[in-house]
Amino acid sequence: MEKIKIPSSVTYIGDRVFKKCKKIISIILPPNITSLDMSLFDGCTNLSKILIPLLVTSIGDFAFHDCYSLKEIEIPSSVISIGNSSFSGSGLKEISIPSSVFY
Repeated sequence: MEKIKIPSSVTYIGDRVFKKCKKIISIILPPNITSLDMSLFDGCTNLSKILIPLLVTSIGDFAFHDCYSLKEIEIPSSVISIGNSSFSGSGLKEISIPSSVFY
């Protein structure tokens, strides 16, 4: 199982970069990331821990789709949009969506 820390010099991670990376169990994203793009972690079935950086403003469609092991996540108040099915099929039992998110 893998624990990944992305260097702080990274400012963008594109769509589907980690899609179906079943060995990832935790990931630390760089603080300057502003979006979690479409299907970024889709199918990462063992992902159980992620810290969303405080500058993230959007979570794309299917970003955490089928992340069965993801039991909790904290969405920062900087997030203003969450895409379709972002958390469908995840292991989340409860999620708190900040009031900053537009419906």
